[in-house]
Amino acid sequence: MHRLNSSDIARVVLSIMRSRLAQLRCLSPGSLAWSQDMATLDFADSLGVTSIELLELAGEVSEFFHLHETRLDDSLLLRPQFDEWVRLIHTHCEQQAFSFYTSGSTGEPKLCTHSINDLRQEIEFFAATIQHQRLISLVPEHHIYGFLWTILLPKCTGVPVLTGTDAQRAAQAELRAGDLLVATPPVWDFLLRCWGEVAPGVLGVSSTAPLAPATASKLRQHKLAELFEIYGSSETAAIGYRYGHSGQYELLPYFSVLDEANLQKVDEAGQPIILPIQDYLDFVEPRKFVVSGRRDGLVQIAGHNVCLETVASKIAQHQKIDRVNVKSEELGGKQRLVALVQSLDVLSQAQQAEIRSWCQGVLPPHQSPALIFSKLEGVAAH
Repeated sequence: MHRLNSSDIARVVLSIMRSRLAQLRCLSPGSLAWSQDMATLDFADSLGVTSIELLELAGEVSEFFHLHETRLDDSLLLRPQFDEWVRLIHTHCEQQAFSFYTSGSTGEPKLCTHSINDLRQEIEFFAATIQHQRLISLVPEHHIYGFLWTILLPKCTGVPVLTGTDAQRAAQAELRAGDLLVATPPVWDFLLRCWGEVAPGVLGVSSTAPLAPATASKLRQHKLAELFEIYGSSETAAIGYRYGHSGQYELLPYFSVLDEANLQKVDEAGQPIILPIQDYLDFVEPRKFVVSGRRDGLVQIAGHNVCLETVASKIAQHQKIDRVNVKSEELGGKQRLVALVQSLDVLSQAQQAEIRSWCQGVLPPHQSPALIFSKLEGVAAH
């Protein structure tokens, strides 16, 4: 598998910029409709990037590509232009390792580093397992799932890749036999609502969160020739996969079970690597397992790991709220958050509406629960 070329690097840098600036500006990543056509534009003069935003962008790009190891990371600040960043990374980065952030729903996002050899090991297995002629990417390239499947996989197979608006148009109306569609559970739900007839021989891949059983069943029975569900995390990369109508994941061939909380594999130098498992895995056969819950008590909402206590503590900061209990519940095969919000005083409809609006402002969409209001009984009002 060859090194990343300038086009690969540009896709990742653009993905980082969209995601990070959307976070800083409290926008949806899709609202920043930038493309590689902006290559020669200055970030500040033409794109309105502030000095603080530039520091954030340069830091995350440097971390992803390990540019700091070349001692040239400061050059990103001195040359705030898209094509200059791509040229600098392509010329000076060793590309021996890449780093990815977790969702960070329980606090600061965690940076997870993987060697190119480990990433190559995974993608070479799937390149041999899933035969396809064209790849359609509906995922961000700077997340580990997107990087593996839409940057590294095509370098291994040589198949053409559609991204951006081209990918969206093809996914909704121009699919053909041999296409491999790479998406997340929310995107699969959206496509099911959009699709009429789908060309025979189209394949799909889903990861980042469990796919609702009803969604998976509809995709397999009526739309896709095959659907592959990948189980893993930013910390471990892929661990297992499943397809067909089996509810069991198959452990990837280079992993072995060390104990109930750890997997093990051997690196290219013959040294063992131990990987802690975040979930409880029940092995029904020596190499087949089902996932039976997280060890840390987190829940997954729209592909993000969410701590219920963290969400409750944020909601409880509102001055009219005296007690909050947040739980997750399943609705239509998907997990959602529900919060019982209690106050000493009976809240008017206007006050409840204000609290809902406030929650949507302080919580990201995947942490914003449905609110149920009640009076806190047995305690004197204010």
